Amino acid sequence: MNLRRGIIICLGTIGTMLVSCGGGDTKGPELEDDSIAVLSDSVLALMAYNDSMRTSLYARVEISGRSQLAIDSLYLDTLADGPSEFSLTGDDVRFLSKPMVEGRLTDWYEFYVTEFLLFDSLAENDLLEAHTENLDLGQTAHCDGMVLELFSPNDSTDLLIWLIDYHTYEACPYGWGTTCFVSLFVKGDFINSAVAGTFNGGADPPVWGDDLIVSEWMNGKLMLTETNRSCDGETDEEMNEIVTTEVLKHELSIVNGVLKMTKTE
Repeated sequence: MNLRRGIIICLGTIGTMLVSCGGGDTKGPELEDDSIAVLSDSVLALMAYNDSMRTSLYARVEISGRSQLAIDSLYLDTLADGPSEFSLTGDDVRFLSKPMVEGRLTDWYEFYVTEFLLFDSLAENDLLEAHTENLDLGQTAHCDGMVLELFSPNDSTDLLIWLIDYHTYEACPYGWGTTCFVSLFVKGDFINSAVAGTFNGGADPPVWGDDLIVSEWMNGKLMLTETNRSCDGETDEEMNEIVTTEVLKHELSIVNGVLKMTKTE
């Protein structure tokens, strides 16, 4: 039984710049002064937006001061009870969630983002209480997010750690999870994000499954260990559950100033 759910969302992107060049008698398309002004305004607006979002996020975060970053099961298990001033907004999550490193680890991250944005919108419009009072089995009952800490491997590179936490209506089937993300900023500019840790699961007894991803920053790379467990409800001769376990290793690296998945095994 597959306990994961994915919801694809599309977020708008900004910015297309055209550069024309010519030689001899050949001339590229001419841009009127007004067009150049519009392009310049768009670029400046994008830069200002990036600066304002970074400033807002950094102001709410704890500077870790750590020489090493480790996201383990204990770290994940104690995250959801942090101070309210560390809470994420819908604008924060829209800003940080695109672009996201593609690959196995981010196959289901869009579910977290979509649910967070839904609950943020409901809360903004005073509809959250009405929504949660009319939930059906398996529907999300709670979803929030926090910005956690800022880890700086060097003077020009920052890794912003943030999370989204959710659980469904407390009945069968039941699902829950906390996923931790890392967002790369280089010289103050946001580049991209990736999943850095997760502890989530679901159950519809006797079937259940859970996923744990832990990570550690080592030698300029984020080393991740993924452990997936599942039980289809079958038991052995002594009536013990038959649990299938899969362990995978991944590696996230900063390549040419961008976070990339450089190894999966």
